[in-house]
Amino acid sequence: GLCSQNALLYGGEAVSSPIHLVWSLACQGYKSPTTPTPSSNGQSVVFDHGFKEFHDNQPDLVGSPLDNEYPDRSNAAITHQDTTNGHLVYIPLVKPGPDTINASNDQTLAVGYFTSKKDGKVYLFQFTKAGNHFYEVTQPK
Repeated sequence: GLCSQNALLYGGEAVSSPIHLVWSLACQGYKSPTTPTPSSNGQSVVFDHGFKEFHDNQPDLVGSPLDNEYPDRSNAAITHQDTTNGHLVYIPLVKPGPDTINASNDQTLAVGYFTSKKDGKVYLFQFTKAGNHFYEVTQPK
C-alpha cells in the first residue's frame, strides 16, 4: 500500500521533494478513525473550506467524506480529512487576515494534497487569490 516501506523507498526519503512531505503527512501523521468523529455527536459529516473546493473540483476522484476535518498531530494549522477514495491534507502557507489580503493574485495561499486509495497517486490542489489549480503529482524516475 501507499504507507508501506516500499512506497517510502519509491517516493520517499531518497527523494527530497514534496512527495516525501505528502508521504509523511499521509502516512506518519495519518489518523485512522474508528468512527467518524463529528457524526458520533449528531453533526453531519461534510467537506468544508479548502476541502470543499478540492472536492467540488474533483468529486469523482475525492469521493464522499468519512469524517470532518481534524488537525494534524504535530501542527494544528494543517488539517486532514478521510474520504471514501483516500485522504486529504490542507496546508496553509499564508496566515489568514492581512497577509491574505495583501498577497498577490498568483501567490500560493495554501496547498491541498489528496492521496488516492484507488490508484495510489498523490494529487495537488493549489489555492491562489486569482483561482485554484489542480495537478497530479508524478514520481521522478
